[in-house]
Amino acid sequence: MKRVILDTCVWVNGLLHVDPHADRIIKAIANQELEVVISSYGVVEVFTVFRRLARELRVPPTVLERDIWAIWNQSNVIKEFSTDITMALLYEVRRQKEIELLAKILELEPKDVPFIVLAYNHKIPLITTDERSLWANRQKIEKMTGVRIFLSKEWSI
Repeated sequence: MKRVILDTCVWVNGLLHVDPHADRIIKAIANQELEVVISSYGVVEVFTVFRRLARELRVPPTVLERDIWAIWNQSNVIKEFSTDITMALLYEVRRQKEIELLAKILELEPKDVPFIVLAYNHKIPLITTDERSLWANRQKIEKMTGVRIFLSKEWSI
């Protein structure tokens, strides 16, 4: 079974069915045809987007969060939580200068760096729908880190 890391935009666009390619990837995870690794940072980032969308849509955030936990609790979802989610986020914030430095070197937004680090640690690809940051800099990222980046629409399960 293939193993990947998903950028937040793939989780959100797939769960909300707004991108058919991301939707296909989420369905493959739900059907246990694909393994995915997610860090506590990734969980927090997805929840932050869901909470913002819930406010905009005027629905309780639990409506959006319930579906994601049903998927994240499956055996084919590897959760890399060295500490609980809150402590991990504090750790990421405390390392902010390192994140900013890596972002500058890789020409990325700081929010994308933890996904690159996770993919690097597991030596598996990162899938995104973000063409302006991760995808645009994929060759440089792969050359410097070995992390391969695919757009959801071009990645095959």
